[in-house]
Amino acid sequence: MAVVVCGLAVFVCGLAVVVRDLAVVVCSLAVVVYGLAVVVCGLAVFVCGLAVVVYGLAVVVCGLAVVEPVKGIYILSMIEIQELTKKYGKTFANDRVSLHVKAGEFAVLLGPNGAGKSTLIKSICGLLRFQGRITINGFDNHMLEAKRILGYVPEIPALYPMLTLREHLEFIARAYRLNAWEKTADALLERFELGDKQKKLGKELSKGMQQKISLCCALLPEPKALILDEPLVGLDPHAIRELKALIPELKNKGVAVMVSTHLLESVADDWDTTHIMMGGRLVRSCERLALGGTNGESLEELYFTITEGLGAAPDTANGKEA
Repeated sequence: MAVVVCGLAVFVCGLAVVVRDLAVVVCSLAVVVYGLAVVVCGLAVFVCGLAVVVYGLAVVVCGLAVVEPVKGIYILSMIEIQELTKKYGKTFANDRVSLHVKAGEFAVLLGPNGAGKSTLIKSICGLLRFQGRITINGFDNHMLEAKRILGYVPEIPALYPMLTLREHLEFIARAYRLNAWEKTADALLERFELGDKQKKLGKELSKGMQQKISLCCALLPEPKALILDEPLVGLDPHAIRELKALIPELKNKGVAVMVSTHLLESVADDWDTTHIMMGGRLVRSCERLALGGTNGESLEELYFTITEGLGAAPDTANGKEA
């Protein structure tokens, strides 16, 4: 009987050794699995880090797509227009127009009547549907972020007939959620000689006064991009002088200014780039510096040379002949 018990004891001990060895194997496998899991997690972290790097490079590339190198410095294109096309029926008002206006640049949009200038401006401001792409400081022009930094003065002022001048400015201040706007509003009203006319209703204003308050409304939010469509029409000499003095001030603040006008002499002193349109197309974009600066060809000479077909000027802004 003792021999049987001893045999059983030996068997149980052997079985215990086997179980122990199995446990060691299982633990070893667990360690291997854990190690593999660590490796997989490490690879996942590496892939995530690589994705972040690729995303960052993509952001840089996209950013460089809207900037222009000037002497090794990249200047942001505040207004970027790419392949803009606008049709009315079978008629092209704008036909694949591409141009840009940099921060701190004064761009002049020129062309004969019916060239497509106003259509282009209304498209920039989001008032028309179009094909192509327009961005303001990198934002699609229909986005709220773009509208917050864009000022617009239309060719024909559109005021509320039953709002006073002051109420127009208050309306803009509330729409843009401006704080402490009153001092800026007062300064603008005084600058354009409207300080004593703040209680006049929109329907009581002359064409010139409507134009002045339109300017004040556009300037009140301190936009980063300003679009002016024939801004001098109807203005008195004092207002014209103030508006012409305002352009260099805005440029110094880094504001991108685009003006459409037929009065070439009104912008001859301060323009940086001109974009000349004919028949809905951009036929030439020229930088003033590339034409010899203030000592080079005048804006008037350049305009008539191009529109009357007396020669060709270099397309310095787009880098190609139109």
